[in-house]
Amino acid sequence: MTNYQKGLLITFCGVLALIPDTTLLRLADDIHFNTMMAYRGILASITIFLALLLISGKKSLKDYTLLRTPHLLMISFMAITNYSFVVAVNYTSVANTLFILCSSPAFAAIFSFFILKEKINLQTLFTLIAVIIGISLIAFQNINPNSPYTFSPIGDLAALISALSLAASLCVSRFLKGKLIIQVTSLGFLMAGIVAAILAPTLILSSWTHIIAIIIIGTFVSPVGYAFINYGPRFLPAPEVGLLLLIEAAVAPLLVWFIFSEYPGNFALIGGAIVLISITASTLHSLLHNRS
Repeated sequence: MTNYQKGLLITFCGVLALIPDTTLLRLADDIHFNTMMAYRGILASITIFLALLLISGKKSLKDYTLLRTPHLLMISFMAITNYSFVVAVNYTSVANTLFILCSSPAFAAIFSFFILKEKINLQTLFTLIAVIIGISLIAFQNINPNSPYTFSPIGDLAALISALSLAASLCVSRFLKGKLIIQVTSLGFLMAGIVAAILAPTLILSSWTHIIAIIIIGTFVSPVGYAFINYGPRFLPAPEVGLLLLIEAAVAPLLVWFIFSEYPGNFALIGGAIVLISITASTLHSLLHNRS
């Protein structure tokens, strides 16, 4: 198996693992979001740590001592991404959350321009404009008093914060060239989990449905999904990673719509379509340009 095939398989498996994430979060929707994030973050962190210990032995412990300031910065961004994502799903529709979140590659390009001094082309600029238009339509859905499908704008704002912090972490990851990313992922989960545990009104779970959903999220969905997605780009070009990530944004809202009848509304669907199409077109253009 070539490195390209390995990267494609790892990233694709990571995306598949994340698809049920929002469905499970919605299944435990009556749990306070801080309680959910506390268990999600701490369990995911422990799972990744144990997996590293099993695979690399004592070397994995030494790797944690090699973390430097850029790694700590990325840990903070990943913690914000995870925490704001759970808040977003709690306050707005799954479709709104994922449509806004998948705009992160466009914001990452802007951050790379200012921080890493990477050039920005017209394609990226037009993509960003389209993304802003799409997000504006999604936001309009939630502030329009005449809309029958109104969710809290707090959720859309949290999703935007999640997208921006994810973009920032991608920018730092490019600077780090993928070094110690799995360790960073585990500590990002841990930071978000500890903060949520401190803020949670209670950590008591009163339903077996909640317990099962949290165990699946914390020990499989989140650790496997995020670890694979963060590790895959070591072998795969960035445009193809971005294209694979759109699978979750396209499939997960349909799954929640089918199971929970959560229709996001016409404006949200139109805005989400604009975001998905613009990011897909930009990614395919970059992919074909790089191959040629």
